[in-house]
Amino acid sequence: MDFVNYTNYKIELSNPEITFGIIFAVIALLVAITCKRGKNTFFDIETTTSIKGIAILFLIFGHFSVFCLEKKMFFDEGGYWAVIIFLFISGYGLYQKYGLKNIDNNFWKKRLLKLYLPLWLTLPLFIILDHFLIDLHHHVPEIVLNFLGIHFNNVLIRVNAVAWFIEYIIVLYIVYWATTKLHVSDVSKIAILFISCFFISLTIYKTPLKDYHLIWVQYTLVF
Repeated sequence: MDFVNYTNYKIELSNPEITFGIIFAVIALLVAITCKRGKNTFFDIETTTSIKGIAILFLIFGHFSVFCLEKKMFFDEGGYWAVIIFLFISGYGLYQKYGLKNIDNNFWKKRLLKLYLPLWLTLPLFIILDHFLIDLHHHVPEIVLNFLGIHFNNVLIRVNAVAWFIEYIIVLYIVYWATTKLHVSDVSKIAILFISCFFISLTIYKTPLKDYHLIWVQYTLVF
């Protein structure tokens, strides 16, 4: 599905709003039925997993709506909603697991495996599909950069454009990890996190980085 979105393959639906509405309603109903009840824990693992599933649907439907359907519709902003959900849950999960105390280096092993393993498994698929289905060939430097998680928006150096999220979340992890190393109060650390994220966005907006990472700016304070 995401490869279809990525190639801008246009599909005509007579009633896209109704079609998407029915699909999403059915899946949301299934999620509600299968959710476990009786727990008082706020944002437990089952809850966040279900929310991530809904965010994935937002992402797929949003990209499908923007790139594959001729008609403007409600789900055009689905990708934006999905990123907000993922960033919020990621930030919340990190705080619940690690807090703001000094984090050891095992943090990076776990985080990077979760990010890079799916990236490395999917990028070869995109390269192969590009080559055989749409006759698009990627140069070696482009492939190397993408395997490192570096994705520049609005330029051709990207195998899978939606993987820009990898580089962004790594930068946020660096900010979070570095902040926990500071010998200040937790309140000060929270303030530093907000200021750091704002400074990163301001730097992007006021420098040539704007041409490559402007998409980061709209998510400044979510994480």
